[in-house]
Amino acid sequence: MAERGRYDLGFNAATGARAEAFIAEVVRAARQRRIRCLPVANGQSERIARGVDRRRIEVSLFLNTQADGVNMESPAMLLCRSLKAAGSLVVEDPDDAPVYANRATQMRYLERAGIAVPRFVVINGRPRERSALSATQRTRLGAVWTARPALGMGQSRSLTSRSRKIGAALSRAGFAPGQKVLLCRHHEPATLGEHELRFRVWYLFGQIVPCWWPRGGRHPHWMTADDWEPGRLTDVTNCVVQIARITGLDWFMTELLVTRSRSKPELLVTEPANALASLGPGAKPLAEVPADVLRLAADRIVEIAWRRAHKLPLTTGTSAHLVPSARR
Repeated sequence: MAERGRYDLGFNAATGARAEAFIAEVVRAARQRRIRCLPVANGQSERIARGVDRRRIEVSLFLNTQADGVNMESPAMLLCRSLKAAGSLVVEDPDDAPVYANRATQMRYLERAGIAVPRFVVINGRPRERSALSATQRTRLGAVWTARPALGMGQSRSLTSRSRKIGAALSRAGFAPGQKVLLCRHHEPATLGEHELRFRVWYLFGQIVPCWWPRGGRHPHWMTADDWEPGRLTDVTNCVVQIARITGLDWFMTELLVTRSRSKPELLVTEPANALASLGPGAKPLAEVPADVLRLAADRIVEIAWRRAHKLPLTTGTSAHLVPSARR
């Protein structure tokens, strides 16, 4: 049972091997920084919220990995509301869900800001709309297209197809009738040595963590200092900084790709700022976060809590974090 008092950092204490590993890293880093933590286990959210409402519990910073902004009356959501009303800083604020949960909206924001994204079409799921794309829409998509839920919220279902019968292909892939779908032109990545130029990148309050992201379901792995020439890596980090500026988010994951082209390769954002930075509920998202990145994320959230507790600026600019070459 949580004691009354003031805490520098609170977080959802989810279960599962990877979630528990992340929590252990947070606790380790908190001990090193000598800050006080409040883990909120499943079933405790309502009781903690009451303590916050009655000013018996104060939490300076809270890392939300449970409330997704969809179920507005869930205990995790009510806890986030209570914390914000009491002046806490909630990281992964579920009230930001209209931005980070909507892939289609983000793609439009990024495109209007001049950031390169694949050509895309949003369909609202009506059977007629699925089966009757206009000639202009088909031209935008090209011969090969990729489909993802337009309302993301960590939904990882995707489909890449050449089928001209888009509605039938979506149904076979398990997209529900009426589901809003984001269709994007498919691009093959360029290569550099043994690597395809596909990236999964974490943005953690100004710390940018770029990872190679192999296709075929293999896990991403953290880039080394020697993996790519600095000028090209700067393109990736600058793009992620722009995404942070446009969305106003401090803690997210995004995916990028350098196109295979006979003329000029182009860096595209293929997955905008994703909900819960892949640290939220469920074993699959956590399993797709490299162990080193989990450790870095734990260190970073504790550092941010420590800085807030000491009334220091939360960030001091942006920087890319790479694995020292000797470790690989």
